[in-house]
Amino acid sequence: MERIESIQSVADHYDVIVFDQFGVLHDGTAPYPHALAAVAGLKGAACSLAVLSNSGKSADLNHRRITDMGFAPDAFDAVMTSGEALRIDMAQGALRAINSIYAIEAAKGDAQTWAGDQTVDFTVDPAAADAILLMGLADGDSHIAERAVLKAARKADKLLICSNPDRAAPRAYGRLVRIPRCAGA
Repeated sequence: MERIESIQSVADHYDVIVFDQFGVLHDGTAPYPHALAAVAGLKGAACSLAVLSNSGKSADLNHRRITDMGFAPDAFDAVMTSGEALRIDMAQGALRAINSIYAIEAAKGDAQTWAGDQTVDFTVDPAAADAILLMGLADGDSHIAERAVLKAARKADKLLICSNPDRAAPRAYGRLVRIPRCAGA
């Protein structure tokens, strides 16, 4: 075993370094101070840098999120999220039997932003939907309405797609949002 003082000292030994987004680069609100310096210090390394996240949102939105937090726009060669994987699957027809989706989202408009230029028929009536898309849940809410939708969907044997499987999520000041306030729960 070799003790290393910084990631920069071993970066040239790898083709790619993949960073988890939440809890490694930032706390959901602000970047970790050493993360900004570490990523900036890797600028001249021979390896590529990538971000991988369980975020239910698109890769583009997450790239903007980390850029807005102070990471250089060109710091990462790739950003991939579970929400982006779902977008790709849908674009490739992997979910052909789905004509309409009812979205449960942390903030109003998240689903439309996630869909981007893809044609997705969102319905405001969960009973009329072919599937329920669980993107995220708002912090600090009891989620009574969302629980009722999920219970009815289960009873109707509807497909549930959870684009963010996290059971816990980091927040500012070392807080951790846990079950039942995370979509993966």
